[in-house]
Amino acid sequence: MHSMKAVFSLAGAMILLVFPSCATMPVLPELAGVTFQKGELVANLNADIYASAEAVQAAGYRLQLAPVLEVSDLVQARMVAYDPHGTRVVLRLRPIAEEITEVRIKSGVSGDEAYSRRIFSEIRKKIP
Repeated sequence: MHSMKAVFSLAGAMILLVFPSCATMPVLPELAGVTFQKGELVANLNADIYASAEAVQAAGYRLQLAPVLEVSDLVQARMVAYDPHGTRVVLRLRPIAEEITEVRIKSGVSGDEAYSRRIFSEIRKKIP
């Protein structure tokens, strides 16, 4: 099964090399491995949950997110905030391994992918 995925991935990469106009959005290196599922951006950070939570808070401050709920423990961290335009943003962190944390971001009611990617990009800048 994994070899079939590799073949399809390789085939997709070759198509994009031959027909670069088929790509709808450029993938920045810092956003590689980022997916958008059911209105929620899902990605991994190369940091423990504590550093990840600090990065979320710093990015939230930079983006002027006003937190209304912050919950954090060894198992997970969650922040619910509103941006200056009244858009609700939910950020969830969960440790995957000692130095890897999964981050999930949902902005708006149904999930705004571009805005969620912008938030994630700001979080990544704050990871040492």
